[in-house]
Amino acid sequence: MIGEFKQIVEREMRGVMHDAVLAGKNFVVSFTPVGVTAHLKQGIAGIVLSPFMGKIGTQGPAMRHDYYAEHGRAAGRMPPHQPIELWVRRKIRPHVLAVDRTTRKVTKRLGKSAAERKIQAVTYLIRRAIGEHGTEGAHMFEKGEAKLTPLFAKLIDQAIARIEREGSDKP
Repeated sequence: MIGEFKQIVEREMRGVMHDAVLAGKNFVVSFTPVGVTAHLKQGIAGIVLSPFMGKIGTQGPAMRHDYYAEHGRAAGRMPPHQPIELWVRRKIRPHVLAVDRTTRKVTKRLGKSAAERKIQAVTYLIRRAIGEHGTEGAHMFEKGEAKLTPLFAKLIDQAIARIEREGSDKP
């Protein structure tokens, strides 16, 4: 009888933990900034370790950036050149000098050397600003946990009700 009850509890709690980890992962992803490569958002994962424990964290290339995305970067040193340059190349289209506002078509383009100078200048200015002022953290894990806590309590209450119903049916 105790063995059957233990199985009921473990089965229900595994389901709760699975639902909680999945919901928690989705909450964290919803608060996560996309970034240049979207590695951070794609690298958030959840795992059920036991019927009573789950974990949500980062894996793969996302592990390089998760601390800075969560907590921000303090003022002081400038960040590395390459990631900022990649962001500049992908986001600001440095070869474009002018765009028609109504049609959104490029009307003037820079030459290759002028575009490279613009990339280097913008990259330096962004790095300097981050070095002087730091960056604000997204606090995606903190916000995800805050959003998950009431849902987790509700899932536990529902599981307890199912355990009581199923446990009381046994002679």
